[in-house]
Amino acid sequence: MGKLKQKPVVTGVERRRRPRLDVHAPYTAVRVRREGRKNFSMLGHVYDVSTGGIRFELDRPLDHQELVDVKIQLPGTPRDWISATGRIIRFHDDPEEIGPTRMVMRFGGVQSSRARIQIDTYIRQLNEARGEIESSAA
Repeated sequence: MGKLKQKPVVTGVERRRRPRLDVHAPYTAVRVRREGRKNFSMLGHVYDVSTGGIRFELDRPLDHQELVDVKIQLPGTPRDWISATGRIIRFHDDPEEIGPTRMVMRFGGVQSSRARIQIDTYIRQLNEARGEIESSAA
């Protein structure tokens, strides 16, 4: 893997242009394939998702700006995996520390356009369902 190229750890400044949906990480799987590799050999958990990207965790950090393919399984969805391509743009943990590392991937590429539509639909449906639950509780 070589020397890690990394950006500083997140400072807490909000940079999102699209709303993010927090998901329950133990129930939200992500499979990762490094550029040029044949298999999705890394398995982790998604912490939040938007139409622009995901924040996820792997046992080992990827490199800053590394191009990867992911497959995401969102809770409550059919067994279909959402496929996307993107770059690692930020770390939420110190990649030099031992243990799992949370990082952010920004979607890009043609297959990511379909993923954006699938994720947008998922977020809208969840928000509608939450609105119905809140209305019935009032």
